[in-house]
Amino acid sequence: MAFETSFTLTDLETGKVYPFRRTFVASSEERRAARKNRRRKITKLCEAIDKVQRNLGLRTLTTPEAVKDRMKGLLATAKLEDAFDWSVEGQGRAMRLQFTKNEAALRRLQQLDGVYTLVTNLGPEYTNEQFLERYKRQYLSERRFADLKGPLQVRPVFWKRTGASLRWPLCSTPPSCSTAPGAGGQEEPDGDGYHPDGPLHPQAAQAARRLMLAFEFYAVQRRQLAGDVEYLVPRPTPLQQQIFETLGIDRPLHFLDTSSPEPQ
Repeated sequence: MAFETSFTLTDLETGKVYPFRRTFVASSEERRAARKNRRRKITKLCEAIDKVQRNLGLRTLTTPEAVKDRMKGLLATAKLEDAFDWSVEGQGRAMRLQFTKNEAALRRLQQLDGVYTLVTNLGPEYTNEQFLERYKRQYLSERRFADLKGPLQVRPVFWKRTGASLRWPLCSTPPSCSTAPGAGGQEEPDGDGYHPDGPLHPQAAQAARRLMLAFEFYAVQRRQLAGDVEYLVPRPTPLQQQIFETLGIDRPLHFLDTSSPEPQ
């Protein structure tokens, strides 16, 4: 379920006005996740407060101020500051901590469970359904960045300024990988799927990271002799050849050189 409004932002320097769309989305899946997470936080919080109750007047909880600081820290960590009413009375071992749920505050929190806001500059030709679909597919590109930090192990090239790095595969690898999440439009399966050294089942989805594993040691040598450049292309393994055939690739390295020798 979604509800849309619109607003504009004005560039103070140029005076140009930019239109935006704001969509409020109510997701039942997000609601279930938020409420499950809150129940977990409340359970953990109550356990921590029980521990505070048992240690009133001992160690670091010898004063009301210390107990109040501990309670504020626990509630802030759980982000439930307004969801509970509590008070500290007495001194030393005679201190008493009163702690109860604020049911009205908890109900107000539940009203916002699963509700989030998306802002876009996409035009009215995109429906709310199309906008949401594009948003929910962002994980595909984010997964490609995880590949760069993981199996690809791309080494950064640093500029003069520390922290700024140049990774040209960042521009090419993620888009190319995200266009091949599966063969024939199939989604990537859960689990390990197939191993690069094992058989490729015709019905198995070919995840981009597994394709990269299959070609991890497929290296092309470039050699220059008397002004001529030639490439030594290794013979593909049966699995690599099967992948080429499945994807309809007759000449995988034709972009290198039309005069490349036959595989050795």
